[in-house]
Amino acid sequence: MEDNSPDESGELLKHIYIKAYHPAPWIIHLPYKCQKQVRAILVASFSLYWMNENSCANKIRVSIESIMDALKIRKMTTGKKKMRQTLHKRIVKYGIKNK
Repeated sequence: MEDNSPDESGELLKHIYIKAYHPAPWIIHLPYKCQKQVRAILVASFSLYWMNENSCANKIRVSIESIMDALKIRKMTTGKKKMRQTLHKRIVKYGIKNK
């Protein structure tokens, strides 16, 4: 997208705004040992960063859920009534197990 607007002296300036990259540059380094599923989700989040930050953040959250699944941190509580645990509770449980 282009924007032609005058500066203080009245001279027209041309601004170019980038809306998307394909393929998107990696925003963070991913370790070699990173699971394929987690890597795929994070790489998808890199392209969303340039278009929609909220969607990007959601993809990162999905990747963290996937990591918790791979580490076998339970999604559901045990007991009489099974309830889905929040991601926060799953991360806390991981922290207790792996200081």
